[in-house]
Amino acid sequence: MQSFAQNQAPPGESAQVLRDNGQIYLVVLVLLTIFAGILFVRSRMERKLSKMEKTSKIHK
Repeated sequence: MQSFAQNQAPPGESAQVLRDNGQIYLVVLVLLTIFAGILFVRSRMERKLSKMEKTSKIHK
């Protein structure tokens, strides 16, 4: 009976392949972009919340 599963690479070999091809930089760039986006959205939300808190304190 044949198995059609992919061959499992030893741990660390896939990272080495990415380094050899120069694609590790692309992976790092994508991760940094996602992280920066999350920080940007969080900071904007914080500013909007602080504005809402200030206006709600004025009207009370």
